[in-house]
Amino acid sequence: MRNAIKVILVGFVALCLCACGGKKEALNEKDITEKLNEQDFMVSDFTSQMEDDSMKSVLIANNGNYQIEYYEFESEKRAKKAFNDNVDMFETINDKKGTTKSDETYDKYIQELSDTYNSLTRVGKTLIYASVNIEYKKDLNNLLKDLGY
Repeated sequence: MRNAIKVILVGFVALCLCACGGKKEALNEKDITEKLNEQDFMVSDFTSQMEDDSMKSVLIANNGNYQIEYYEFESEKRAKKAFNDNVDMFETINDKKGTTKSDETYDKYIQELSDTYNSLTRVGKTLIYASVNIEYKKDLNNLLKDLGY
């Protein structure tokens, strides 16, 4: 009987540890630049061109096929607002609902049109945005997965 309880307890602890591993962690400007450079993206810093003081960092990365944009805000609250504002904008402009997935550490929005794939992911106080030709959907999703977004 004690062995059965131990087995159940060990299984429960293992399950809890696996569930806790799903939390996403935001990449800072230095780390995302390094990871994107490793993936053959040219990364440019546009922070000085932004007039919004709540943005700590703005990077645009391009690999010749598509680009992604990285934003780091001063707070998670501001990043969440930017995420929600952009979701509203996508749905208004394109007149089509997308899908949203949220957790305590992130929000992800996907909108698939006939020829365009829009992706917006917030992790902590960072946001990654990409609008790519539908043919690069899989490449983009693999990249975001590699980045932890």
